[in-house]
Amino acid sequence: MIISTSATAAVDQFREAPGNIDFQDVIVADRQGFTFREERDENGTFCWLIVPFANGGALNMQVDRSAFTKDRTTPMCEWAVRIGNVLVAEAPR
Repeated sequence: MIISTSATAAVDQFREAPGNIDFQDVIVADRQGFTFREERDENGTFCWLIVPFANGGALNMQVDRSAFTKDRTTPMCEWAVRIGNVLVAEAPR
């Protein structure tokens, strides 16, 4: 899993980037955000969770499936929201 934050990242840059697909609006730790996947990820190994900050910028979390996982049926974006509920609760607003 990779987590990054940026004070300058525009949320629209993720929605408009070529190859980003399957956008879903989500509520994570009582905050609005969205998930998406990359078109080239045909196996559904990765999911990104974006949660904007109130004063600009965003938290960007990439969740990927471990080769050692036993659960291969839960979609990665569902995992991203589950993990995000814990981590985003502690992030600045």
